[in-house]
Amino acid sequence: MVKEKIIVFGATGNLGEYFIKYLFENLDLNKYEVIASGRKKEFDFGIDNLSYYCIDITDIKAFDQLPKDNVKAVIDFAGLLPAYKADDDPYAYIDVNVKGTLNVLEYCRKVGAERIMYTQTWADL
Repeated sequence: MVKEKIIVFGATGNLGEYFIKYLFENLDLNKYEVIASGRKKEFDFGIDNLSYYCIDITDIKAFDQLPKDNVKAVIDFAGLLPAYKADDDPYAYIDVNVKGTLNVLEYCRKVGAERIMYTQTWADL
């Protein structure tokens, strides 16, 4: 049986890390393969058999390293909080949260992902 893939962007962030652990505790891992993606070069989730890709979602070419077959779902936790970037570099906020999200959506379209879950905070509104 070929496993369906669930790709989690922003897996090394505040929500993503816990969500990865939730998936490993609650999914049928004989049916699904969970794949984590984040900005950090390396990240230890403490989970065996977890594939991790360092992806800058603002770089469309970075998506080429990700799986292209059997992608069932994409979870998008990637993003910058306005409180973290508004004073430093508001362009970084737009690049990640707008351009990066568009790149994630384009990846979903190209691989034929059936589902996407996107999160945002009240601060994004």
